[in-house]
Amino acid sequence: MNAFSETLRVTVIAYPAIFVVNAVFWLLIAALVKAFPVKEE
Repeated sequence: MNAFSETLRVTVIAYPAIFVVNAVFWLLIAALVKAFPVKEE
């Protein structure tokens, strides 16, 4: 039962962390795209 509670705790911590990292990642990409606009002719 201890292993289960440990897994649950890690999952509860990891899920928001993954969400935050994903959001920061996309914000970074958006910032880079704005900073260096791609000109397609």
